[in-house]
Amino acid sequence: MKKMNRKKHHFSLMELVIVIGIMAGLAAVAVPAYNKFAENGKRTAAKTQIGTFCQSIELFNSEKGHYPDSLNDIVSYMRSKSIPKDPWGRDYVYNKTDDGYEVISYGKDGQPGGSDYNADISSIGE
Repeated sequence: MKKMNRKKHHFSLMELVIVIGIMAGLAAVAVPAYNKFAENGKRTAAKTQIGTFCQSIELFNSEKGHYPDSLNDIVSYMRSKSIPKDPWGRDYVYNKTDDGYEVISYGKDGQPGGSDYNADISSIGE
């Protein structure tokens, strides 16, 4: 019987550097795209939640004849039975005025104003 000559193959340092470089390049493209997608999803979720609040506020107004003093007043009109936080983990802001109301999420930065992902999301003008 002939003895089989098996040659073990190991990766060279250059091959490993090239593979790591390719993976880093792919990550550099994929991570920002994912972050943009995630932020768009959060803004859409906030708009949807604000829309749900507005429906409950209008139902409250039609039954009581006035707008609620706070978002907690509409809990009984909501399916979830609690006021959720906005997608960034902060409370929604409810401002009752003489002729209506506004529900606001201050966006990613949590501060009034801002642009792009930091822009406010409001029930007025949406």
